[in-house]
Amino acid sequence: MHDTALEIGRLAIEIYGGGAGQKILEIGSLDVNGSLRQFQPEGSHYLGVDLEAGDGVDMIVKPGQPLPFADGSFDLVLASSVFEHDPAFWNTFLDLVRLLREGGMLYINAPSNGLVHRYPEDHWRFYPDSGRALERWAASQDMEVRLIESFIAPRKKDNWNDFVAVFRKGSDEGGLSGRFIHAEVEGFNVWTIGVAEPLKSVGPTEDMQLLRTERESAKKLKDEREQAVKAADDARKDAAATQATLESRLRQREEEIAQTSSERDKYRKAADEAGKLQKDLTEANGWVFRLSHERQKFAAELARVRNRAARLETELKAEKAATRNLSAQLKRERAKVEKLAAAMPKQTGSSETPEKLRAAEESLRARYGELATMTRLLKTAETQRQKIADDSERMVEITAVLNATPRWWALMPRSWRRSKEHARLKSRRLFDAASYLQRYPDVAGEGMDPVVHFMRHGRHEGREPIG
Repeated sequence: MHDTALEIGRLAIEIYGGGAGQKILEIGSLDVNGSLRQFQPEGSHYLGVDLEAGDGVDMIVKPGQPLPFADGSFDLVLASSVFEHDPAFWNTFLDLVRLLREGGMLYINAPSNGLVHRYPEDHWRFYPDSGRALERWAASQDMEVRLIESFIAPRKKDNWNDFVAVFRKGSDEGGLSGRFIHAEVEGFNVWTIGVAEPLKSVGPTEDMQLLRTERESAKKLKDEREQAVKAADDARKDAAATQATLESRLRQREEEIAQTSSERDKYRKAADEAGKLQKDLTEANGWVFRLSHERQKFAAELARVRNRAARLETELKAEKAATRNLSAQLKRERAKVEKLAAAMPKQTGSSETPEKLRAAEESLRARYGELATMTRLLKTAETQRQKIADDSERMVEITAVLNATPRWWALMPRSWRRSKEHARLKSRRLFDAASYLQRYPDVAGEGMDPVVHFMRHGRHEGREPIG
């Protein structure tokens, strides 16, 4: 017995079973997945009959034959999940009405739809008007029976909808409690006393409703599937386009990664170089400090050279003035000598003339000697002054070139910085480092910068800065 048949049978016994002393007959009482006997009212007499022995069966009866009981023997007759297996249920219905006392109740529960279940055979399904048809059938056979309620019960866990009908024998309507099964199980297509049309009328059976729902669901699923297929096709196209885009981006990213890797290697190399540069910078700072000290020394030396050149210039001017005076005096003496020489033939007889002439010639030669000496001294002084001036100018220009280097050069390796300074000095014809080291191997042996050596020592030693 399925779930709703068991639950509705319980309500039927509770509402229509009466109290103690009631006689109840159940046909098809074999306990298959549950029995209505468990709901027997206390003090009642319960009799179960079926076609074969088993749990819940008190008496075995023969199919197709009237039940072996006298007319009016029972107050309540139950036929749950029986009529669908009965090949002539209408005759069984009349026999059950016969067994009821006047005012007795007949409860019928049969499937309205659902799967075929042979036990041993499956013949019938019952629709909402089946109860009224049985009522008319009994009247046609001169049996007075009244349909109290009939309805189709909603299914629960199982796949059956139950047709439920309750009949009362006789025409009396009194003694009813006013409580109905259909109200408690939310039945539909309800027939009950006093209605001309079924209550809560529903055309399609629940199977049909479920089928329609499933069809609609299937159609919806089909539409959704078609949409999904279309969306999948679109998605595949989009995915292909996206894949192409992603592959392009991936190649671009790989190129960027390669470039970044190269840049990283460069930065690592630069970091290594930066470490070296930091070391060189430390050395450069010391070198700059020493160079600044050297520059101060060179500036002081340059000031001394310029002062000496000024003094020499002054002395040269004085020597030039003295030379001019001496030249004028020499001219005057020469004029006197020439005048004496011109007068000598006229005074040949005089004894004093040869001595004066010789004295004058001696004086003249002495003056010429002094003039030659002064001229040599003047040229030597001029040459020395010019050399000092040239040397001072060179020192000034070398210092200016060293001071004019960009600041970032201090961050570069010392060897690189020196090569750039040497190239600048050579391009301005101020100092040729390579030639200087080649001419003076002792400087190369000392490992000193040739520019520094020249500025500190070489110029005082008379070494040439340009080859």
